[in-house]
Amino acid sequence: MRLIVVAGATAGISLAIAKRFAKGGGQVAILARDSGRLDDAKRLLKPHCGNVIALPVDVTDPVAVDVAADRAASELGDVDAWVNYAMSTVIGRAGTITLPRDLFKVTTTGGLHGFGGLAGFGISRGLPRFLR
Repeated sequence: MRLIVVAGATAGISLAIAKRFAKGGGQVAILARDSGRLDDAKRLLKPHCGNVIALPVDVTDPVAVDVAADRAASELGDVDAWVNYAMSTVIGRAGTITLPRDLFKVTTTGGLHGFGGLAGFGISRGLPRFLR
């Protein structure tokens, strides 16, 4: 059975990707900061695949991402793909938006940390696909 890790999987395109993969019979590890929303996403995915784990992680913390990658691999097997659509978004009129401090950190460095999390264990077994 194939394994996909999806960061930011509590909403939007990330949750849709996780759901589509689960419906195809794959194993799914979902990552996000909000554990309550992670639990909701896990309940949504569970009927479609037997193996889904929810890992609360802040993708701006490279150590936490490494731990999540290791846990996904140890619990579900080799990671075949890592999808990183964790992001922080602001919507508003130009000139009136106050940018949150973590806007760029989540969206940009989160992807880099996801890739780094794979590199530590994936190279010896063939590096998984990384989608950003």
